[in-house]
Amino acid sequence: ATHCSEQERISFRAENSVVTLKKLRLLEKEFLRDPLRYHTAIVTKIKPFGLYFELIELMLEGFLHISELEDDYFIFDERSSILKGRFTGHIHRLGEKISVQIARIDLIFLESRWMLKQEQNSKKRKRNQ
Repeated sequence: ATHCSEQERISFRAENSVVTLKKLRLLEKEFLRDPLRYHTAIVTKIKPFGLYFELIELMLEGFLHISELEDDYFIFDERSSILKGRFTGHIHRLGEKISVQIARIDLIFLESRWMLKQEQNSKKRKRNQ
């Protein structure tokens, strides 16, 4: 039973890796066709160091470090699970829709780097000033 459980976990990890690889290959193909394409995502987790999101069309998780967010210093509020900009007052919260763009895809490590849509950043900055 222990051996079967161990093999099942190994199989599950392998299956997840293959699915992630296929999704990243699809993203890479789209990126090569249109490098300026934006994807709609929903914020799923907020941590003191950044936010996690899920691409709606691919159900693929991504991450944005706080240094890659708007030009502001973001403070994490653990009680309400938000990131709030010190100077602009902009708030990132769970369930928020954001537009992200691929910055880099690494098929070896099954990782992707993302950035927020620049227009989105500019509009929010102007609104909050």
